[in-house]
Amino acid sequence: MARYFIGVAERAYVRAAVGEGVVLFSGGREAPVRNTAPGDKVIFYSPKDAHDGDPLQAFTALGEITGNEVRLKTDWPDHTGFEAHVRDCAYEDVQETPIQPLLEDLDFIEDSKNWGFYLQGGKREISAGDYQRIAGAMLGGS
Repeated sequence: MARYFIGVAERAYVRAAVGEGVVLFSGGREAPVRNTAPGDKVIFYSPKDAHDGDPLQAFTALGEITGNEVRLKTDWPDHTGFEAHVRDCAYEDVQETPIQPLLEDLDFIEDSKNWGFYLQGGKREISAGDYQRIAGAMLGGS
């Protein structure tokens, strides 16, 4: 049965992962990606555009993990010297979606005034319902 995750990373890193067709979490650490499986779904939330960039606070990618094996990736086109444990991932063509309009409808956000607390760390598991709400918004629905 599929599990549902939110990954947290700057948009520049999310775009690099999407461009390479891979998923990684927590700066490329092995354990967070090893704890996923083919068929699991992932949505990325980007608090900022880049490490020293402007605030973004949006969901920036949506995909399904397809890779059976975790591998160490070292050949990043725009991130020389970066090493990350990854799995293959098929990403959907989506629109970036601000988090603010969705806060009241997400079950994993227990306190919408302090919502940032719930997105700390590089990865968290969410319910199928929360995944569907975010994915629907990213795919152009409500």
